Amino acid sequence: MRKVTSQSFSDWHRLLIGQAGTILGDTIMLAAFPLMAVSFTRSPNLVSTVTLFGTLPWLVVALPAGLLMDRIERRGLMAFATVAGAALLGCLAFVLQLGGGSLWLLDSVAFALGSAQVVIVNVGSTVMPQVIAAEDLTRGNSLLYAVQHGVGELGGPPIAGSLVVVGLAMPAWAAASCYFLSAIVLLTWRSRFFGEQAYERAGGVVRDLFGGLFELLRRADLLALAMASALVNLGGQAVIAVLVLFVVRPGELGLSRFGYGLLLTAYAVGGLLGAAFAGLATRRLGERAVLTSSLLLLTIGWAIPFIWILPQAAGIGLVVVGIGSAWFGITVIAWRQRSVSPGILGRVTAAFRVMSAGAMPVGAVLGGVVARAFGVRSVFILGAATPLVALTLVMVRFRPMYLHEKEVIANEPEGPLEGSR
Repeated sequence: MRKVTSQSFSDWHRLLIGQAGTILGDTIMLAAFPLMAVSFTRSPNLVSTVTLFGTLPWLVVALPAGLLMDRIERRGLMAFATVAGAALLGCLAFVLQLGGGSLWLLDSVAFALGSAQVVIVNVGSTVMPQVIAAEDLTRGNSLLYAVQHGVGELGGPPIAGSLVVVGLAMPAWAAASCYFLSAIVLLTWRSRFFGEQAYERAGGVVRDLFGGLFELLRRADLLALAMASALVNLGGQAVIAVLVLFVVRPGELGLSRFGYGLLLTAYAVGGLLGAAFAGLATRRLGERAVLTSSLLLLTIGWAIPFIWILPQAAGIGLVVVGIGSAWFGITVIAWRQRSVSPGILGRVTAAFRVMSAGAMPVGAVLGGVVARAFGVRSVFILGAATPLVALTLVMVRFRPMYLHEKEVIANEPEGPLEGSR
């Protein structure tokens, strides 16, 4: 295994800071978009469109972005997407500040900002093995996940809930500032990260574009994980898309908009707890056990608010969901980074997320349809059922991780991630 150099420490910290700023801006807007949308309509179907357009880029933009990541310099690509996101949010804030805006404007901005996030998140995941040693990937992803949730999920929702009370444009101004600060960090980062040196061409632009998808379909372990991720995202996004209608009065919980933002921080707390103990759980239980446990936690977490209609119960449920999401995401990402060749990792990451995150817009639409037909509370049943289906898939199909997990765990050093202290 290669050693982590002092330059890698600098690269690692810059990657963390660059990702943290955009994640904070993105989570501010993810919480603010539904709150902005209910200012224009109370229709569940129409409110859910802003989540639909925000997640649709994972389906239509990810593959071209993956090809770019393997063909051009990755840090510059991430910086360009960050600058574009800052400019976009600044324009939205300006329009809203002047008293303009509409639901369709929110949908358009959500799609464009989501496209920028596809690039930023995928590049961050692809660059990770280039800045830390392979044996440190589980702890590296745990720390990145903790930063994302500590800075983003824990800070974004209450910031959005507080600022939207002051003015509809304020969350957009705040998010634009976060993107701008990240852009400065990325633009002043001197290191360059190329995939071209180990680039694997499939032959022709079209075959090159779908090379990651071909690799994903060829690998039983990656395909099973991608399908499980898709099911988890479908159910979770269905709940998130209409959660504001369940929480904010006249919804069943009867909370204020600020209370909605505060409630979402429970998910971030769970994510932090999950990230903090992911490495320990993996070493003690094994990756397959952590993976199956995470899916059970997701099912339990989404079922709690359906059974008990109380703000406290909803908060506890979101904490459990946060822990399950952290364990699931960290385990899946580390396995993909370890087991995929560097020359095609960008495209495999993109293809994986086309399948997994591509289910999010479907879930957003489905959440609106189910809520309209059976009531908002019924969407929690969908959220709890999909991880159970994913668990069945993992138990039946995902043998490679079980066979190799002793080797993977043996490579995990006992101490904390170097450079993260």
